[in-house]
Amino acid sequence: MEGKKKVFVLQDTKEPFFLLAISCAESIHKLVWLIQSQLEITFAESSGLRVIVSGKEPIEFPVHKGISPVTGEEFSLIKNKIHSSILLKSQPNIDYILKVSGTNSPIRVKEVIASVKKVPGVLAALRLEIQKGKGFAAFDLV
Repeated sequence: MEGKKKVFVLQDTKEPFFLLAISCAESIHKLVWLIQSQLEITFAESSGLRVIVSGKEPIEFPVHKGISPVTGEEFSLIKNKIHSSILLKSQPNIDYILKVSGTNSPIRVKEVIASVKKVPGVLAALRLEIQKGKGFAAFDLV
């Protein structure tokens, strides 16, 4: 089944969210510290995002989570590359994915993107488009 596209499916929690793709050469721990400083959010290491590819050992992508004390939004920073594996194969130049739950207002999305772009070491930050359908949101995966 080589060449067949796989889709990563996020269960729809009925809560609005958006995803940002971040290009940054810093380690996840340093990026967390830099984003905390910029967005005034305290992150904590969370259970990793475990991906199982048939015939291989499960891969766990590091995740850090935090909640904004001002807006109540939940932020999850997910590492897109670990060892020689890429979570979003369609985004090989992206180092991190930032999921922001609690809003998807165009104004707030622009504010968060602008704030993330001000973080030292961040080369690019852009919104990942989400395909909606049948109660799920999906985006391409390895």
